[in-house]
Amino acid sequence: MDLSLTSDAETSDPLVQLVRTPPRSRLPPALLFVASFVLFLLAGDRDMSIEHLAILAGVLLFHEAGHAVGMIALGYRDVRIFFIPFLGAATAGKPDGGPGWRHGIVLLMGPMPGIIAGAALALATGAPAGTTAGYAVRVLVFVNAFNLLPVVPLDGGRLLELVVFSRHRLLELLSRIASVVALVALAIHWRSIPLGVVAYFQAVAVPGGLTVARAAAALRRERRELPRRVEDASSKLIHDVDDQLLNAAWGSRSIAARASWLRLIIERAIDAERAPGILGSLALLLAWGTSVAVAFVAIVISVKAR
Repeated sequence: MDLSLTSDAETSDPLVQLVRTPPRSRLPPALLFVASFVLFLLAGDRDMSIEHLAILAGVLLFHEAGHAVGMIALGYRDVRIFFIPFLGAATAGKPDGGPGWRHGIVLLMGPMPGIIAGAALALATGAPAGTTAGYAVRVLVFVNAFNLLPVVPLDGGRLLELVVFSRHRLLELLSRIASVVALVALAIHWRSIPLGVVAYFQAVAVPGGLTVARAAAALRRERRELPRRVEDASSKLIHDVDDQLLNAAWGSRSIAARASWLRLIIERAIDAERAPGILGSLALLLAWGTSVAVAFVAIVISVKAR
């Protein structure tokens, strides 16, 4: 099977165009941020005071700003922040195809600054219960510590998947199943419908993720070289993957659906090709472990202050 990468001229092939440049939101990034922020506030807990809601929104924004700063500093493109009603916020961006350890830094740049800020504020104020400072400490620490849990799609889970579980399909499958179980348990414990919805979509995505991993592994076995970015993939590569890997697993699909799966397969192969080395992985795991330890100290301080 020859999946050689060749340079080709611009083509009007809709499948190739959709793989290289998937449809984007029609809302400008600034408008998307404002609209999602307003919806997040409107969907907030009615029993929460305006002050507490403002602190929560500020902590989420601080968290996502950390991701955004990391992305911009490391050369990501189309970086944008948006809120998700009932759940929180997210940051999206496109990497330029550089080494995989950069993605690990971006993941840690979200929770680490918030945990450090929360610990510093706790040490400075004692985080007394019933005060604005005490509430800010608790939100800073618990929101960011929660994101360090080794559960996909949280930052901690995605980091461990990047440096450990994604190296073997069986380990990745087991980690995804364990993440679904953990999310279901948390949803039941906290009686959280939004977390239950996240768990459902994570469970539904498990079979597709396994298929993508298999196809990407097959692509790497057959290819000596991959494009730096999926946007640089040749039409030959895209059609070969479509004909020889995707159709074998899924059969015929609409052009838009096939393009989405093809993009995932090629991106997954590129990510695996540039996965962090041993030293980079150990450094990222050390940074994650240190963040967990600092979060634990801050949690102890805040709990004792109650």
